[in-house]
Amino acid sequence: MRTAMGNACVRKQKKTPAISSAGRMWTLWSWPGKALVAIILTGILLLTGCGSPPAEPLAMEVSGGIVLEHSAEQIRIRAVSPEVAIRLTGDSSGNSRVELRVENVPADRLTGGWTSPSSDESSRMLEMEKLSPTSVQMILDGALAEQQVNVRWDEQDLSHPLTFAVLGDNQGNDDVLARIIDGINGTDAAFLIHLGDLVPSGQEGEYDSLLEVMSVLEIPWFAVPGNHDVRGEGMAHFEQRIAPREHGFDLGGYQFLFMDTSSLNMTERQLSWLEEQLGSQRETLLFMHCPPTDPRGRSHSFLDPAMGVAFLEQVTDPDNGIRGLFTGHIHMFHHDEVAGMTRVVSGGAGARLYAAEDEGGFHHYALVTLGETLEVAAHPVEAPPRSTDLVVTGREDDLVLTREELLAMATVEREGQFQNVHGNFRSEGTYRGVPIKDLADLVGGMEPGDRLRVHSWDGYRQDFPYENVVPEAFGWYEYQGDMVLAVTYNGAGLPEWEEGYRLAFLPEDGVYDNEDLLRTSLPGEGGHVYLSAGARWVRMVNRLEVIPWNSQ
Repeated sequence: MRTAMGNACVRKQKKTPAISSAGRMWTLWSWPGKALVAIILTGILLLTGCGSPPAEPLAMEVSGGIVLEHSAEQIRIRAVSPEVAIRLTGDSSGNSRVELRVENVPADRLTGGWTSPSSDESSRMLEMEKLSPTSVQMILDGALAEQQVNVRWDEQDLSHPLTFAVLGDNQGNDDVLARIIDGINGTDAAFLIHLGDLVPSGQEGEYDSLLEVMSVLEIPWFAVPGNHDVRGEGMAHFEQRIAPREHGFDLGGYQFLFMDTSSLNMTERQLSWLEEQLGSQRETLLFMHCPPTDPRGRSHSFLDPAMGVAFLEQVTDPDNGIRGLFTGHIHMFHHDEVAGMTRVVSGGAGARLYAAEDEGGFHHYALVTLGETLEVAAHPVEAPPRSTDLVVTGREDDLVLTREELLAMATVEREGQFQNVHGNFRSEGTYRGVPIKDLADLVGGMEPGDRLRVHSWDGYRQDFPYENVVPEAFGWYEYQGDMVLAVTYNGAGLPEWEEGYRLAFLPEDGVYDNEDLLRTSLPGEGGHVYLSAGARWVRMVNRLEVIPWNSQ
C-alpha cells in the first residue's frame, strides 16, 4: 500500500535490506539508512519542486485600471483610463518571470516606462508585445523588491480633432450590438463610451456574453452602469469586470467624467464628488445612464423630479465648464443644447425603441468629434430580423413551434397588467396566450421539483418553480391566475408586437402586483430577490426549457 506524505510527492519505501561496503547487513530504518532516505527524498523534492511553498503574488497598487487576475505568474489589468500606473513591491518567492497583461488599450498607440529603485536601472522604456488590437503583454522580473510600470496612450498619435463613439441600452440584444461594433470598427473613433444597460438583468452569465461580443471591438471602451446592469449582484460584476462606479480621466485637453445613476437618481455624495472634479480650466464631458430630466417632457428620468431639475441647473452653469452631457436610458436618439451645453441621449443599441423612427426611434451609435465645435452624428444600424419560432425543450422531446401553431393553440384570453419595481403599473391590455402547462406537456410534462427556464431574445432569462406552472395545486391561482405565453396583445402579434412572445400571469382581477408576486414566489427567489412583478413577465421569449429536478 502506498501512503501519501507531505504534498503527495513522498511515498513509504518497502523495508528491503541493504549491505554496506564492509559487507555488514543494515536496514533503511537504521541510522545510516535513515540518513540515506533523507538524502534521496531531499533530491526528489528539489527535482520535482514538491514540498516548496507556492509562490506568492507581488503586492500591487493600481491606478487607472481594475485588476482582473493577480497571481505569482500572471497579472491582468483592464484599463479604465488612458494612463495606467502599476506599483509592485515585495518578491514572488524567487519567481523571476511575471507576465503583466494590460487590456482595453490601443495596442498600436502606447508609450510607457519602467523603473525599479531596487535595481541599477532607474528608468527605461517598456518592451510591450501586442496580443490584440486592445491588449499588450510585458515580462517583469518578479524577484525585484520594487518596480513601477506606466502604460499610457500616446496622445501625439491620436487623430485631431479627437473622435469617439457613444451608445447605450443594448440590454443583452447582442445581435444588434454586434452590428454596431462592426460599424464602429470601420470609423476613426479612438474609443467607445457605453452609457449603460449593457446586460438585461445583472447576471454573471450575461456579463460573460457581453464581454465576448465586445472582444471584437478594435478600440478601448469605457462604461457607466445602468439600472438593468445592477440587478441582483450586478453592481459587483460591473465593478469587478468593467469599471468603478465613478471615475474620470483627461485626454486631448478634455476631462471625461463617468457617474453612476443606475438608481435612477443622484445622491449628495455623488454631487460632492462631481463638485470636486469641476472648476478647472479643462472642458468637461459628463457621462451617465439616466438623464436628470426627460428632453421629451416625460418622466423617463430621475425618480426625484426636483433633484433632476437642480442637477441640470448645476451642470449647465457656465462656471462649471461642462460642455456636453451624454446619457442613455431613453431608447432613442436625441441631440440638442441646454443653456449652451450639448445634450445627447443615445439609447438605441438594441433594446426596444421608445419613439417613431422620424423622432429618433432607431437603432444606432453616435460619433462625437471634439473641435472648435462639438459635433454629434447618429449612425443608424439595421437590426437583424427576429424569428417568430419558439423552441421548447423538455424531459422527453425537443420541438420548434411556429407562430401559426402557437396561434392555433392559444386558449386563454384575459385583461392583464403588472406592477414594476417602482410601484407603477405597466402594459395594461388584453392578452391571448397558451398555458405554459400545455407547452410543457408537449415535451414530456413537468413533475414536482422541476424548473421552467424562460429565455429571451435579448439574453434575459428567468427560472420558475413547478408551483407557478400548476398554481391550482398549491393555492396560487387566486393571486397569479393562468401562467401563459401570450402570443397577441390587444389583437396584435409578431412581428408588430415587439415585446412578444411574452410570459404573463393573468389573475381574474386583471392585475399581477408585487404582493401577488411575493405570494407566488418560493423562498429565496422571485419577488424575495427582486420585488418587481414585471421582471417575471419575460418579453421576447424565444425558448422554454423544462429542467428536471434530478438534473439541477
